[in-house]
Amino acid sequence: MATAEGGNEQILTKFSYDIARALFLFVSSPRIVTRWIHSPIDYHHRILFVKGYIQERGAVYALHQIKEKGVYDGVVAVSIDGSFAAALSYYGQKYQLTVTVVVPLSIHRSHVELCTIYGANLINLTTNNPADLHNEAVNIARTRGLAYIDRYDHPDIIIGQATLGIDILDNILEQRSIDLEENEKKAKKNKNLKDLPTKPPAEFAVLLPTASNNSALSVALAIAIKERDPTIQIYEIRPTSCDLGNSGVRRLTKSTREVAGITPSKYTWFTHFNFKRLFDSIFIINNAVIGRYYQILQRQGFNDIDAAICFAAIECRRFQLLQGKTFIIPMFGDMEWSPDFVREITSDSVPPGPDVPGPANA
Repeated sequence: MATAEGGNEQILTKFSYDIARALFLFVSSPRIVTRWIHSPIDYHHRILFVKGYIQERGAVYALHQIKEKGVYDGVVAVSIDGSFAAALSYYGQKYQLTVTVVVPLSIHRSHVELCTIYGANLINLTTNNPADLHNEAVNIARTRGLAYIDRYDHPDIIIGQATLGIDILDNILEQRSIDLEENEKKAKKNKNLKDLPTKPPAEFAVLLPTASNNSALSVALAIAIKERDPTIQIYEIRPTSCDLGNSGVRRLTKSTREVAGITPSKYTWFTHFNFKRLFDSIFIINNAVIGRYYQILQRQGFNDIDAAICFAAIECRRFQLLQGKTFIIPMFGDMEWSPDFVREITSDSVPPGPDVPGPANA
């Protein structure tokens, strides 16, 4: 385990290499197209969204690694709403791996049909408790000799999901070129170039929403972006209450005693990296404010809690001080938050509170 500065650099180099390798696998899929989409809410800030396909990014790389190592011929995982199950089922068929997914009583029927089409084995429990689902999946992994894939903290899942950071950076570079070209066109239209005020290049800030403390996904995305362009500001945004159901499962998953021999060794970058330099700030946003923006987005056809978390942050007073920046919001898609957390965030009965209690200590 490396603790010296040189050791950290070597660890990060390997991590960055793995992300690049995962991105190659991801973009080679004909199903995936990363693209900008327009903001559904009109703001005085310029806001760009990038479609994330976060579940598929993780599934592609995790299954590829399992197939390449050849130790297991099948995997087992938990899927709350079925989106992760659908991604695993599709790519499991491509990699010729058997896929078993433990799902709750409340799983979407459309995802059940997709998983069936792709040949996955669904184990439908009569509960929505994430801990019960997790325990059943771990038991299946032990008794059937399958690889257990945790959808949040499995190292290969995180690496695959971190490829979104590279795509975000590429899109920022492309947008910078577009902005520069537009400024040059405006300059040419002005005959007296000396009197033309120079417009500084737009600064970009990436907003990373999360419903959990110490999010491995946020850290991995921040590393993928900051290691390539440290000038891009990154803000992690959290609600006042985290997803307790999934947080409890994450504590179980990180217990080496419970999952010994099932999950691969974790990357040591997560232990040694200086997180304080990754995020320019961490903001805690009131649940009631997030709930209001979730309802606004729903009326615009966006059913995305993570996007609502970001919009609520942009509206707060501290973010209004960042006038002139271009905000990048990744559209993660279905993040499979636990049903209790979704109800808490989207409920009309959430009592009002201050817009922002203040930034957390990074």
